[in-house]
Amino acid sequence: MNSAPVKMRVSIQHSCHLMNVAKAHDAVLRVISKIPGLEIRGGLDTADICCGGAGMMYPDRHPDIAKEITRQKIEDVMRHKPEALILESVTCKAHWTNIIRDNNLSIKLLYPTELLDASYMSGRNPGYEELKSVSI
Repeated sequence: MNSAPVKMRVSIQHSCHLMNVAKAHDAVLRVISKIPGLEIRGGLDTADICCGGAGMMYPDRHPDIAKEITRQKIEDVMRHKPEALILESVTCKAHWTNIIRDNNLSIKLLYPTELLDASYMSGRNPGYEELKSVSI
């Protein structure tokens, strides 16, 4: 596959499970670091701490804990100043969508695969667009 540049500053909020249990969080970084033009500001300083969603249970069951974690995460994102936050988990993205909305932040939330897709789409890969349209 031909990769085209994706000019964007990004930071990563690793999935707690990938980072703390599977110890596989560096795999995502290795993959997206191959995308030309991408400025990776690294993982958030608090990336090893759950985003506060905990499978979307914390905000309901432990609102005070979730609120404090969210405060720390927002401060962390503001220090990094990314255009997009890369998330590896569906529940993390759902929780961060709420954080972005509730705190009136202007930042994109993307999966690593969305960055790869943008790079491949712009990379003039014959047949890639048709491959994307194949239904399974």
